[in-house]
Amino acid sequence: MSVTLEELKNELYAWDGENSHLDVVTRDGIILEKLFLEAPISGRRENKFFYDLGADVGGKTAHGLIYRRRKKRIDDTVRLVGREVFDNTDCRGYTGFIDFGHTAPDYENVFELGLCGILERLERNAEREHTDKERLYYEAGIRVWRAVISYVERAADTACNKEQAEALHALAKRPPQTLYEAIQLTFVYYIMQHRFDGADVRTLGRLDALYEPFRVADVAAGRLDSDGVHKLIAAMYKELDEWKIGANIPFALGGVGKDGKTAVNEMSYILMEEYAKSAYPNIKLHFLYTDDMPKDFVKIALDSVRKGANSICFMGDKTVTESLIKLGEDATDARDYAVVGCYECGGRGEVTCSCNAKVNMPKAIELALNNGRDMLCERLLGVEGPDEPATFEDFLKLFFVQLESICNSAMALTNAHESQYKYIHSSPILSATYDACVESGRDVYCDGGAKYSNSSLNAFGMATAVDSLLAVKKLVYEDKTLTLGELAEIVKNDWEGNEKLRLTVKNHFPKYGMGFAEADRLAADIVEKLSGFVNGKPNVKGGIFRLGTFSINWRWEFGEKTAATPDGRKRGEPVSQNSTASIGADREGVTAHIMSATTQDFTLTPNGSTLDVDFHASAVCGEEGMEAMYAALIIFMNRGGFAVHFNVLDASVLRKAMAKPEDYPNLQVRLCGWNVLFSNLSRSEQEEFVARFS
Repeated sequence: MSVTLEELKNELYAWDGENSHLDVVTRDGIILEKLFLEAPISGRRENKFFYDLGADVGGKTAHGLIYRRRKKRIDDTVRLVGREVFDNTDCRGYTGFIDFGHTAPDYENVFELGLCGILERLERNAEREHTDKERLYYEAGIRVWRAVISYVERAADTACNKEQAEALHALAKRPPQTLYEAIQLTFVYYIMQHRFDGADVRTLGRLDALYEPFRVADVAAGRLDSDGVHKLIAAMYKELDEWKIGANIPFALGGVGKDGKTAVNEMSYILMEEYAKSAYPNIKLHFLYTDDMPKDFVKIALDSVRKGANSICFMGDKTVTESLIKLGEDATDARDYAVVGCYECGGRGEVTCSCNAKVNMPKAIELALNNGRDMLCERLLGVEGPDEPATFEDFLKLFFVQLESICNSAMALTNAHESQYKYIHSSPILSATYDACVESGRDVYCDGGAKYSNSSLNAFGMATAVDSLLAVKKLVYEDKTLTLGELAEIVKNDWEGNEKLRLTVKNHFPKYGMGFAEADRLAADIVEKLSGFVNGKPNVKGGIFRLGTFSINWRWEFGEKTAATPDGRKRGEPVSQNSTASIGADREGVTAHIMSATTQDFTLTPNGSTLDVDFHASAVCGEEGMEAMYAALIIFMNRGGFAVHFNVLDASVLRKAMAKPEDYPNLQVRLCGWNVLFSNLSRSEQEEFVARFS
C-alpha cells in the first residue's frame, strides 16, 4: 500500500509535546522506511544522472513536512528562557534558533564504504551489547539504510538510459568504481539526506580529492580520455545548476592533502576549468588556498571571476585550520575540514549548526547610548548603565558590557531551542556517515552523537559599529561638539534637523576600511572580546559555541529594526556587510581595505568571516589586471585572511541592466554568501550595488 500525503502528515504531526527521544528516533526511522519503499518514482527522465526521483510526496517534500513538524515544538522554548528574552528578539539585537540546515556528511566514508558498506557497518556495530536507547538508534538506522538501497534499486528500474541504470544497480551493491558512478553517488546521497532526512546538505565535499582516484582509474583502463572527463563534469554542472538550490550548492577544491602539501590535482584543474566555462549561477565553489598552490591554478579561478563566473569564495586554508585547532579540535580533523554553506568550516566529524545565534553589533552601540534600552521600542535588551561615561574608554567598556549581554541572551535562546532536538528530529541518514555516531549508537541530533556537536553565534555589522565608535570619540570626547546625551537624542530622532552634521560624519570622518590604524585596532579588539564572550562556551549538546562575524543577508532584516547610528547611517538602513567597510568607506583602495580587515585575528572566528572586495571592471583588464587581482589575494592570504570574494562590475553596466534587464539575463553578482542574477535582486539591493561601483 503506497504512502499518501495525508498518512505522512499524520505521522509527522503526531506529537503530543511530551514524546520521548526514543519515540522520535523510532518514528523517523519508520517514516523514512515508508518513503523509500513506497514513495512513487516520478522524477524526470532526461537527466544524465539521478535527480529527484520520488522526492515529492503528493506535491510536498518530506523535508518540508519535517520542518513544519519542528515548528510545533518551538514555542516550548519560551518557558525555558523566559518570555522576555524570547519576545525581545523582535527588536533584532539578537536571535537564537535551531539549525538543521548546515551539514557536511563524512564523504570519505560515503565513497569508501558505499551504500551497502554504510549499512553493513551499522549491522556490525548493532551486534555489540547496547542500552535500549542505543539499540533503537541501530534499529532505526538499519531500517532506513536497507530502504535506501531498495529505493536506489527501484530508481534503477525506472532509469532513462542504460548507463544510469547500470550505475544505480551497481551502487546498490558496492562502492563506486568509475567516475560516472562516483558522480552518481554524489547525487544519490544528496537526495537521500537533503530531500528525505530533513537535514540540509550544504556541501558536496572536496570533489577534486574525492573524484581524482576514479578519474585515474578510468583513464588507465581506457574507459575515458581527457575530453570524456571534461564532458562528464560539464554534464554534472548542468544538472547541479538545474536544482536551483537556495543559496547555491557548494563544493570545495584545493586545501592540503594527506602528505601536507597542496591537494591540487588534475581533477582540480578540470573542475575549475569547466566551472569557468559554464558560469552557472546556482553553483558555488570554495577555493581552499594554500601557499604552495600552483599560480596558474589560482589564475584560472581569478580569470573566471573577472569574466562573470564569480561564485567563488577564496578561503585561507591555514587560517581556517588554525581557528579550528584553537577551538579545541584535533589537528587531523581540523586539516580535513569541510566548508558548510557560505564560509562556515567544521573539522571532520563536526556538526557545525553554523547559523544558530545572531548578534547585531550596532545594536550594542544603541544600547550604550540609551541605558541598555532599544531606541525604537524602549525595551530593556541589555544592561542598565551608569551615569554618562566620563571618557571614551569608559564608553567603550559600556559598549562591551552591552555586547556581552546580548551575546549571552542569544546563546541562552539557542541552548533553549537546541535542548528540544531530542523531541524534534533524528537524522539516521546523516548519522550513519559519522564514525562517532555509529560507534557510540547515538544520533547526531537527538543525542549530540557527533565528535564535535557545536553551536554558533554570528556577530555582524562590524564596520557600522567601529565607525560609530570613532564618531562618538570625535564628536563627544575629542572635539566636544556634543554631549553624549545630545548625540543620543540626535540618533534617536534619526538625525532630523542635523543633516549637515550627518553628512559631515558620514563623508569626512575616518572609517574602518581606509587603513586607519585606530579603526583597525578597534575592529581587532572587538573580535578579541567577542571570542572571549563566545568561543568555547558550553552548549546543551555536549559541545561548545563558535564565533563567526559574517552577516549574509541578515543585515537587511536587522538593520530595519536598528535606530540611526553615530556613523551617519539612517534608521532602518542595512548595517554593514561581513568584515567589509561601509559603502563608500573603502575609498583608499583595495589594499587599504584588505589591510584594515586583516588586522583582526581570524583564527578567533572559527564559524567564519569574509571580506567583500570590489574591483571595477576596467581595473582588472589584461595581464596587468590579472596580476593586480592575484596580488590582492596574496596580500589577504599572507595576512591571515579567513575568506574573501570578489565582485568585478561596472556601474554603467548595472544601470543599463536595471533599465533593461532583458538585455542582461546572465549578469551575476556575489550577493553575500552566494551568487544571484542581478535582475532577480530587489530595487534597493540593485541600487546598493550601483553605489558600491560608482
